[in-house]
Amino acid sequence: MYLKKEDAGVDFKTKIQIALKDIIKPLKVPETIKLMIVFDSWWFSADLIHSCLKMGYHVTCQIKSDKKVVLNDGISLNVDTFAEKLVDSSYRKIKVNARSKRKSYFIAERIVELDRIGKVKLVLSKEKRNDNPKYYISTNSELSAEEILSIYEDRWNIETSHREANQKLGFKDYQLRSKRSIERFIQLVFATWTGILLLELEDPEPKKRPKTIGEMVERIRSESILDLVRNVMEFFNLPVPEDGLLFRMRALGMKT
Repeated sequence: MYLKKEDAGVDFKTKIQIALKDIIKPLKVPETIKLMIVFDSWWFSADLIHSCLKMGYHVTCQIKSDKKVVLNDGISLNVDTFAEKLVDSSYRKIKVNARSKRKSYFIAERIVELDRIGKVKLVLSKEKRNDNPKYYISTNSELSAEEILSIYEDRWNIETSHREANQKLGFKDYQLRSKRSIERFIQLVFATWTGILLLELEDPEPKKRPKTIGEMVERIRSESILDLVRNVMEFFNLPVPEDGLLFRMRALGMKT
């Protein structure tokens, strides 16, 4: 969907423009759903945030340390300089639910005026008290720091899904150029993922942690190999052993 400027010519669009035009604007959600747009610091853009707000969507994102906080007297400070002015007592320890785990952070929160954005809830977060903080904002200033961090933590599932899809489902091995073909490929990859997940939910291994998509794919591959071995043996009227794959392979004379 993204083409470099020299390839796209007059039709060139930045990744942020593509995200807004092809992902956010086409979203159709019920009126009862409160949609939150979440992204990391790379995607931070005043134009993107204001466009989301105009559509009625709040934004939660991480920001870099060089973003400007505007004080009441009109003076602007980098957010890291603003953080240095906070005393240790400004931080408190919290726990949030993050990807089925309870994680602890030391946080400080302030309602601030962010340059080119306006009023936001700023959350400064550390994993350890002496760490340098990371910075998060939400345009919904009514949210608590716990809610903002929990929302942002949920975004990490996008990163892991991309990694698993790339490594296990060939997500970045496609050789397509048209938008329609790319969209169809995305649908096929995640339809496959959904099918694998449904199979896993139907037959989970008791008292074990949930599998990653990679482990699920390996299970499907192993079962496919077993089915192949069984079909070959049945075709040649050979007895099918009931034990594990290694036993079956050895029975065929294969080295394992």
